[in-house]
Amino acid sequence: MKIVFVVPEISKTGGMRIIFEYANKLSDKGYDVTVASPVVPLNSFKGKFSLYFFRYRLNYARRFLTGKIENPKSFFDVKFKIKYIPYPSVYFLPEADVYIATSWTSSYLVSKVKAKKFYLIQDYEIWTSNIVMVDKSYKLPLKKIVVSTYLKNLLKDKFNEDSDVVLNGIDFTKFNNEDKTSFSVKTVLFMDHSLKNKNVEDALSVVDRLHSNHPGIKFICFGRNMYSNIPDYVEFYNDPSDEMIASLYKRSDIFLYTSMYEGFALPPAEAMACKCAVAGYNTAGLPDFAINNETALLCEAGEVNALYENVKKLIQDPKLLEKISLNGYSHIRKVLEWNDSFIKFEKIILS
Repeated sequence: MKIVFVVPEISKTGGMRIIFEYANKLSDKGYDVTVASPVVPLNSFKGKFSLYFFRYRLNYARRFLTGKIENPKSFFDVKFKIKYIPYPSVYFLPEADVYIATSWTSSYLVSKVKAKKFYLIQDYEIWTSNIVMVDKSYKLPLKKIVVSTYLKNLLKDKFNEDSDVVLNGIDFTKFNNEDKTSFSVKTVLFMDHSLKNKNVEDALSVVDRLHSNHPGIKFICFGRNMYSNIPDYVEFYNDPSDEMIASLYKRSDIFLYTSMYEGFALPPAEAMACKCAVAGYNTAGLPDFAINNETALLCEAGEVNALYENVKKLIQDPKLLEKISLNGYSHIRKVLEWNDSFIKFEKIILS
């Protein structure tokens, strides 16, 4: 069976990692798998004009044509074929039995093929997009697969569309920490990001209060770039590899998660897999893989004072910190096992 994933572009993101993981596992199973990507990224402002995105697409195409675009194999394991198509048209897509859209922009292209067609939805992609077109994409005649109960409920409540939930898996060979070290100096880890819904402001607010009220705490931050005004006392890692990110989780006691909304949220799950206690907002996929006061300390989105108090509890109570770290470590292995996710995913596309 031939399977084609259609992506808007290939980039070093958590969502792309999930797509590549499915593509690899399908290839291992014997399927003929291709990831198709356009030379010019699909237009997320379709129907509108954005000067910023126009320049971004032009620069991306220039780097591609001059051979300066980063090879996906440099940051992802690739066991499948990658095909760059000159224009987003069904004519240029490889022939296949199954096509899988991986974004709202690619859903319109996949909806036109004459084969089995699916829509892997990893987020409600209203950021930097034509929201009208985003919403219309969920009414297209594609079988929908979502990565969290939050997204399933969103599609049903807002668009009256049914979908199947397949939770993301975690690579426990990469994200693990069998020999957890208890550090005398407590370390708080958080992530910087360009998207507003990631709400880095609340993370920085908590970090600032902790720095002022609890001297001696160490702070670490990582991101694709430094998008926010990160204080000098925070140790920052720019565009770290997955191996370095895993190392940061292992070196840290607490992971601070402050997204107001998103589709799944891989970082807190990865942190739990490395015995790093999570304190954060109960958004995205966290209700699917975290239990408040058992495997994480959670509060409602935007309750920054409650979040600060939860982090303070973990810092001041070593037994609570150990409980949350160990419980999170064991629980995440039960609910986000990649083989379980792959079996569900494969069953759906073969249905």
